[in-house]
Amino acid sequence: MPLSRAEIQRRYRERKKKESGSFLKKDRERKRKNYVPVSMLSEPEAKKRREETNKRVKENYKKKKMLMLTIQFTWKMNQ
Repeated sequence: MPLSRAEIQRRYRERKKKESGSFLKKDRERKRKNYVPVSMLSEPEAKKRREETNKRVKENYKKKKMLMLTIQFTWKMNQ
């Protein structure tokens, strides 16, 4: 009988755990190799990357603020 997607994923994770840190080390090296510092980019590319980064940061702060407001509201309602 074929395995479900959940079972396939569970077995995959178990194999990765057995590899211990080698998988994570390879992943870090891959990311480090592909990363280009902003100082090495041309001015338009650097500007574009900064805008994308700022957009992600603002979205994260917005989510964090909404979560805190939800928690405060829930806490006040339970008192």
